[in-house]
Amino acid sequence: MFTPDDRDRVRERVLELARADERIVAGALTGSTSRDAMDRWSDVDVAFAVADGADADTIIHEWTALLDRELGVTHHWDLRRGALLYRVFLFQSGLELDVGLIPQFEFGARGPSFRLVFG
Repeated sequence: MFTPDDRDRVRERVLELARADERIVAGALTGSTSRDAMDRWSDVDVAFAVADGADADTIIHEWTALLDRELGVTHHWDLRRGALLYRVFLFQSGLELDVGLIPQFEFGARGPSFRLVFG
């Protein structure tokens, strides 16, 4: 079972990965973390703006391979809505990481569960 420290490490790693990727121009916390409403069972929810001309499928494929090597992804699947690519990762610890990639011109708050962290 994952701990809050495990969750924090995964969140910080994916934010670090995004900040270092020139194809990502902005990032936000979404879900309960963005509202400071996490509980013991909260997952990690993040969203990233993809630069014009960059391909979200390529980015998520590369990130999946990296996260699997570093953290051991047990399973993942994608959800799509329009231009939004949303990949759900499950780790052996039971932690879930939800990563949204969206073109930069569509990136922004759609409700109260959005906190910009860079870009």
